[in-house]
Amino acid sequence: MLSRRFVPYTPLSTTDIKVYAANGTTIPVMGTVTVKFAVAVFLVSDAVDEPMLGIDWLEANNCAWDFVRGTINIAGKEVALVNRPRRPVVRRVYVDENAVIPPLAQVDVPVRLAWTSYERGVNDTEWLLDPKQAC
Repeated sequence: MLSRRFVPYTPLSTTDIKVYAANGTTIPVMGTVTVKFAVAVFLVSDAVDEPMLGIDWLEANNCAWDFVRGTINIAGKEVALVNRPRRPVVRRVYVDENAVIPPLAQVDVPVRLAWTSYERGVNDTEWLLDPKQAC
């Protein structure tokens, strides 16, 4: 899967493929695109920030992931995995549909968020979990 930010103006082909996060949440797919640096077709979504390789691609390329040694073997070539320590953050919050909020009212507004962890204490997203007044 590839973030839309890597191909912001590239026309996308339609797809009916459904993608799910490890917790079972649906990841919205915008379409597909063929990337010219390699013979690969990527799904495109604005809900992810990093390219993701699916189990089907890993299987098709005969990959073996060695979690203990921190390596992945791709078609017979061993590649060392590099950990980039960084704190995941919510970069964008999108209002998911039009909402009218009357004066002096509290209303739940449907939103879409970047896919990350929203558990208290995991990545300083407490601001997201507590009600806030919008200006």
